[in-house]
Amino acid sequence: MDVLVVDDSLFSRASVSHFLTDHGYRPILCSDGEEAWEKMQGLRPPRIVVCDWVMRKMSGIDLCRAVRKANPAHYVYFLLLTARTCKVDIGAAVHAGVDDCLAKPCGELDLIARVNVGRRLLEQQDEICRLHHYSRQLLEEAPFAIACINERGSVVDANPAFSTMLGYPSPGELVGRDLGSTEFCSATDFTGLLDQIALVEPFHGVPVTLQTRDGRSITVRLWGRPITIDGRPLYHISTDFSLPQ
Repeated sequence: MDVLVVDDSLFSRASVSHFLTDHGYRPILCSDGEEAWEKMQGLRPPRIVVCDWVMRKMSGIDLCRAVRKANPAHYVYFLLLTARTCKVDIGAAVHAGVDDCLAKPCGELDLIARVNVGRRLLEQQDEICRLHHYSRQLLEEAPFAIACINERGSVVDANPAFSTMLGYPSPGELVGRDLGSTEFCSATDFTGLLDQIALVEPFHGVPVTLQTRDGRSITVRLWGRPITIDGRPLYHISTDFSLPQ
């Protein structure tokens, strides 16, 4: 794994590079913050940065702020090397987006331990992203209709099969629509379903009549259950019983 090493001290760069190489990392060396910032704007920038705080042209804190503001597609783990150890300085570093601080001069084991933590965190994040992409792909390709609605009955998300069922070109056109007042022919039926889910009682194969975009009525069986996404209480409804776990 590539590690960007940023320090205007030749001795410090050489020491950190030596430690990293001995433990299987590939150091990329920069002598100041501006040079490092150019490296970070490449097609495949390093995911771990080991950077000195005080440097000419651009400080480590400013480099970290620039990285965070750029919001790269993949998270960057930022380790700051510094002789500053007071709480005010450490607080400023954390506020700027630094993940961890290490006192200079750093020892080999302390440095590698922190870099290893960064690598493991990035690997876990990549795995979560991979699983999310895979789950999203399954949702998009599912032959049965799936939607996520809030407690008011408005669509938060839906798959193509759901929008096709109701006659809409894409799921995005359904987002925000109130199913209880527009698509469900019987608002009473829909309110009853919401009340049932609100009591944490999943429903199974309930026949519901829906109105399509062109005014036709269709009857489908819905399965549903309560779910929580990012702390929000939502409802999952589907025309198939095999709901994603």
